[in-house]
Amino acid sequence: MKSLNCFTYLFLFSCLLAGAADKTDDAVIGWGASGEEVWNEYVNNYNQIWMKSKSTVEYVSDLIAHRKLTAEELREAKVKLKRTKILAKAGNVRQQNKLGELYFEGKIVSLSYRSAFKWWSMAAEKNDPFAMNQLGMLYFWGRGIVRNYRKAADLFAKSANRQHAPAMLNLAVMYARGHHFVADQDIATMWADRGAKGVTRGDTGRDPEPSAEAQFYYAQRLALGEGIDEPDRYEAYRWASSAAALADGSSKRQRSLRESARSLCTALEGVLDKKDILTAQSLAGRKFKKTENRATVKVFGPGQ
Repeated sequence: MKSLNCFTYLFLFSCLLAGAADKTDDAVIGWGASGEEVWNEYVNNYNQIWMKSKSTVEYVSDLIAHRKLTAEELREAKVKLKRTKILAKAGNVRQQNKLGELYFEGKIVSLSYRSAFKWWSMAAEKNDPFAMNQLGMLYFWGRGIVRNYRKAADLFAKSANRQHAPAMLNLAVMYARGHHFVADQDIATMWADRGAKGVTRGDTGRDPEPSAEAQFYYAQRLALGEGIDEPDRYEAYRWASSAAALADGSSKRQRSLRESARSLCTALEGVLDKKDILTAQSLAGRKFKKTENRATVKVFGPGQ
């Protein structure tokens, strides 16, 4: 995974954006001109990084979603590796997905994108949304297979139509950046909206989880007015708060995501009134409590 630097991420610019708001203290984040200055600095940083990376595939690659195995999952996989291979060969989708992840990360087994492609292809043939998304990533990056944006987009779409939130985020990114599709910010925001409200799916042995990455990406689009008539800073603050709450800090990428979401919240606090901020924070808190109760969600994002 180190070679791809994927999902140690959300965005190539997320860490850089964090600096804009972190330069200020509580005395500066207020309800007057100083708050507007903080917000304007955030927007300027965003625009500068966007323009520098506008045509680079590497930039987009950091947005394409992949979930990294936890230490506990790796320990379990090591003990059960032989049985996992037997079951995967027998057609067990969950074990096929697990082998795909192990080969993709080069953990326990030697890193092999071709082997990851092989096992995820088997699971995808059974219409597993997780496997379809993973295959889409391989096509997008050209790992273990020739790069093919059309096939990547097709697989993301099939996975997204089975309500897999990371695939929805990936479609949003491809529409926003004009990869395979003609760039369309309205459609990008539509898929970002769906991804923010969705959960991860697929036969992986893990509980369904909301996507912190999709929520942050959606919050940023709302805040900047991308794909909508005008910026919606209140909703942006609510979704950024939710993303910060979901990102559990279990990995470098998750910590970066959490700090980026918090930085967006800090920048937005300068241009929202205090009542709206408190209401948004309250709604975000209730939203996640309700989601946990309904889906017995283990609160961490799908990444990485």
